[in-house]
Amino acid sequence: MKAVIAAAFLALPLAALNAVPVAGEEQAADPPENPIFGPLYPEGSKETMRHFDAGINQELYGADGVLGAKNARLMAIATSAAIKCEYCVMAQNRLARAAGATEEEIRTALLLAADLQFRSTMLYGHEYSEELLEAQIKQMTGG
Repeated sequence: MKAVIAAAFLALPLAALNAVPVAGEEQAADPPENPIFGPLYPEGSKETMRHFDAGINQELYGADGVLGAKNARLMAIATSAAIKCEYCVMAQNRLARAAGATEEEIRTALLLAADLQFRSTMLYGHEYSEELLEAQIKQMTGG
């Protein structure tokens, strides 16, 4: 599952640097090949992946997407840093700036990734009880 998420965060944003449709554009019936990943796909998958790349890029990173382009890119920066993908970090930083993210927003997204990694390490290293954590979260959220 982590590999699928990582692939999505890497493949699709890099495609946005070139010919893949983005926010507000109508998805073409015959979208162009992803200039970065298209040549890497097996021949039998190229047609499917061409449509997948164009569609998912528009859905996840488009201005009309649920999160909006800038927020989606900030989430992608945090995820890229957390999974330690240097390709993703480079692409997402550039794409976030292009979507209007400020340096402060990017720093905050990276702090969020670092905070989650830190807390995960602390819980994991202490073999924290999942049941205890669930009870504490329930208390914190009132439910």
